[in-house]
Amino acid sequence: VSLLFVVQACVFCSVLRQTCLLLLLLMLMLQVDSLEQALLAALPLGPQGVAGGVSLPDLFRGELTVLLREGRDLPVWGMPWQSNPWVRLVLGEQAVASRRDSETSTASRHGAPVWNQEVQFLVEDPDKQVLEVWVNDSHLTGRPKLGRARLQLRDLPPDGRLSLWLPLEPVNPGQGPQGEVLLDVTFKTFEDDEQVRAVWGSGDAPRRMGRWMGRLRVVTCARRVSRCVV
Repeated sequence: VSLLFVVQACVFCSVLRQTCLLLLLLMLMLQVDSLEQALLAALPLGPQGVAGGVSLPDLFRGELTVLLREGRDLPVWGMPWQSNPWVRLVLGEQAVASRRDSETSTASRHGAPVWNQEVQFLVEDPDKQVLEVWVNDSHLTGRPKLGRARLQLRDLPPDGRLSLWLPLEPVNPGQGPQGEVLLDVTFKTFEDDEQVRAVWGSGDAPRRMGRWMGRLRVVTCARRVSRCVV
């Protein structure tokens, strides 16, 4: 009787283990599907091609690459250990938050953080859209908002490349100089970058998909999606 009980218990445990594995696999599949749907919602794609790929919709006319380099003369408050500046870049309904100063690999001085972080945006109308730059700091300083700046995309030179120190405007009226941030900005139309506009149905598809999925991970509130994608 004891041996039969042991055999039955082993069979039951085996069935239970297989059931648990199947449930776990099902949960993983559901999570992958939910993530895929969220990414597709955050970046609306065009119709499916003959080879099964998808293309970027005609809604977007190009891509803006912003290299956030550093800041200087920022009006930070508090002690050096309290300050931890970071930047929020906004283009339309797309927003990207940079790393905090303490999260970078470059040592910096008080009021002069170094970020060296590159981000990308999809551009709908380069003649009307504006890149907004919001410089923030830790709440421990008592002054979390340091300054802001705006860059009209139509002011970019014909080759779409610009490197400049962008003066920050005060967030509150009556404040003095707010320092500057150094940006390297590049705008490229999809006509100039055929591999982005091309249908993702070729052997190059994995690299292209990885390129855009990586960008989606830094887009916090993308177009046509109420929740954030990180």
